[in-house]
Amino acid sequence: IAEHLLKLAYAPDVILRPNQRGWRLSVNHARREIAALLEENASAARDRDKALISAYRQALGNVREECEDFGPVIWPTTCPWTIEQLLDETFWPE
Repeated sequence: IAEHLLKLAYAPDVILRPNQRGWRLSVNHARREIAALLEENASAARDRDKALISAYRQALGNVREECEDFGPVIWPTTCPWTIEQLLDETFWPE
């Protein structure tokens, strides 16, 4: 989720425009899957803040690698969104 939201918020237009719809679909699918997992597993819900830090580091590395050929981008070093925003199906970065 964080990886695609980062690309939606910060990626250069040359990569954003042809991929935006697919990234949004992937985010919504992942949000639904995670919501179902959190409902089934209370311990996962307790550890979600730690999971966010780890997932964001991985997402940041992935987007840096994927977008490096399209010019310099200043990516946030810490996740700019709360866990609630990441899981909210109505939230999209501006």
